[in-house]
Amino acid sequence: MQNGLEDISIYHGSVNEMPFNNKSYDGIYSHALLHLLNKQEREQFIKGCYNQLKSGGYMVFTTVSQKAPMFGKGKQLDKDYFEIMEGVKMFFYNSESIKRDFNKYGLVQVSEIDEPNKNMENKPSINFLMIKCQKEL
Repeated sequence: MQNGLEDISIYHGSVNEMPFNNKSYDGIYSHALLHLLNKQEREQFIKGCYNQLKSGGYMVFTTVSQKAPMFGKGKQLDKDYFEIMEGVKMFFYNSESIKRDFNKYGLVQVSEIDEPNKNMENKPSINFLMIKCQKEL
């Protein structure tokens, strides 16, 4: 390979089976996954990521917010947790739930990202939150 990715390991499996190894990392990134997990799975995943960070390392998550067009749609299963269509369950974060889930893991920044709807250009964009945490030195 010529792109600098020769020594990158890719693990295929469920995040519920983490950790896949006992290594520590400078950074961990998760895009558009967290909102698909239930409360227990989210807690386990966030903690698992944090435990594999080196001191001073960062973990960054992107997840849908309550500003997303699908918030409140479908069957409500729990607070801010909906089955938006059969088999698709989503949790929608807000500032309160971010603080609850991430403050103990070194929360340093939250920012909004509006991601255009790739499949249908006339549909509204999906509002994501980017959550950044840093492990103490």
